[in-house]
Amino acid sequence: MSIVYESIMAGLNEAVEAAKSKKKMLKRRVVTVTPVKEYQLDEVKKSEISEV
Repeated sequence: MSIVYESIMAGLNEAVEAAKSKKKMLKRRVVTVTPVKEYQLDEVKKSEISEV
């Protein structure tokens, strides 16, 4: 297989082992994703008209 595939698989296996381990083997980060605001059709039309 390709070197890239092997590198990705090695990293994934390392992450799985670290997650199962009670010791902190790797640095861990918590990422929070803010949901994207949903717009209604009339809101989009209003903003387009005000820009012209």
